Amino acid sequence: MSELTIPGFNLSRGSNPSVLKVNGFNVFICFVFSIATSQLFFNVLNVVSILFLFISVILLFYLLLFGSNLDYFLFLFFTCLIRLKIPFLGERECSLILPFVFFVAIISKFFFLPLNLKIKKNYVNEISFALFFFFVFIIITFFNNIQMPGGSVNSGFLGRWNLINTLFVFFSILLTFKIEILDILLEHFYKFYKTILVLSLLILFLNIEKIPIFNTFSWMVIKENASSNRMIIAGISAVMVLIYILCFKEYSLKTSLVFLLSFLGVLFCGGRSTFFSFFIIIFCYWAIKNRILGQATLLSLVPICLFIVFSLSPLVFYVPVKFQRLFVVFPSEFYTGSLRQLKKTSAASSSNFRYEMWSKAISEIPDNVLIGKGLGVPKAEYSFDRKGMDAFREVSSKTLISDFMNTGGLHNTFVSIAFIMGIPAFILFFYFFLKLTIAAYSTSLKLKEKYRMQMFFFTLILIYYLIKSIISDIYFELDFFAFLAIIFKTVYIYKGHKTALSIKK
Repeated sequence: MSELTIPGFNLSRGSNPSVLKVNGFNVFICFVFSIATSQLFFNVLNVVSILFLFISVILLFYLLLFGSNLDYFLFLFFTCLIRLKIPFLGERECSLILPFVFFVAIISKFFFLPLNLKIKKNYVNEISFALFFFFVFIIITFFNNIQMPGGSVNSGFLGRWNLINTLFVFFSILLTFKIEILDILLEHFYKFYKTILVLSLLILFLNIEKIPIFNTFSWMVIKENASSNRMIIAGISAVMVLIYILCFKEYSLKTSLVFLLSFLGVLFCGGRSTFFSFFIIIFCYWAIKNRILGQATLLSLVPICLFIVFSLSPLVFYVPVKFQRLFVVFPSEFYTGSLRQLKKTSAASSSNFRYEMWSKAISEIPDNVLIGKGLGVPKAEYSFDRKGMDAFREVSSKTLISDFMNTGGLHNTFVSIAFIMGIPAFILFFYFFLKLTIAAYSTSLKLKEKYRMQMFFFTLILIYYLIKSIISDIYFELDFFAFLAIIFKTVYIYKGHKTALSIKK
């Protein structure tokens, strides 16, 4: 694919962009190893810890000084996919500061050099405008109701920084990604998430509560009760591996084993959304592969209805107790008669909490229709590192709901955006998300096999995030914005090279 000329947002120093000068992915691996090692020796052998921390800083400076924009892209992209802690700073993540560092480096390093920064006409469309104005609302939210330092109220600056950090990620990835390395990127992506899947399953099976080098819940085994354990990263990595093998792997014994591994990931992670996503994505892949997505929109109601019926029927008791929470998706009021014993499960309590929080947020949205309520700070203190899920259980439900609403974590992206940023922001977000998914799918139908499967992959990624947005706040997640930038750029690159890509008739 090196013969393609990249349209729009072309930021380079005139050298061949397909040549990796430093190899940002290798630097990323070494960086993770050095940071992880420094954490492992923290409070045990501080001298060794500081030594490896120093090595990680040297690696970072080496990349910033000698790396190309592609090196920046590879390092930053994979950093956004992992929740690696900063040594000596508790639960703070590397991804909290690195996007800003790289954004500044990209602008300062390339801004005064020969630059070809053009916005081609194929970027000037309704999706781009919707995305741009949604980002405007992110900036407004950053300053909305902010308290100055020294005031009686904490500004909640960390939550605001998490939000504004998504802009640094998006534009850094958008400026540095080159279509020439898409094959390399996808190959690294598969190896990366396959490794995470194996590690997370080992953590679950070996009953390791937490790895000290990674941040809170992603890498923590969350123990709800004696029979229910959860690990978020196991489910995420399983779904990502599934999407890759569906799109790029031919049927073989090895592929079947990887598929089984990914199924075990969603089964043992205990996450209802990832478990449900696993089967929806398989169904969507079949529908897209056979180009019947229109009819599949109606057909998709069939597995959803079957899942609902199963969830509200005594059949759920035929599932081993360990996995019953995967089917308990409704509030406790739905479980009556023979299902009465499910009322007191942690899964039903979790659903109660979410429905109550969503109802309260929706009732308050009319009070701040245009720019939302903005971000605040929690009233209670939460010691996640020491107590895990118990940090939530010690707080009253009323205070907990108030804290989640203050910090924008309503566990539903659309409700959260409407509540925190306002109805216009919700409309813009929903519109560009849906339109980009449709654009990725429609573009895939016009491409020949290799490129078609790449767009299949991106379409399924967007579908996964669309499902995830129903029970999570993806507008805070850097990995979502990293993928968003790549998909956004790839769709319009492919649209701009119909001849070069030999569109199928």
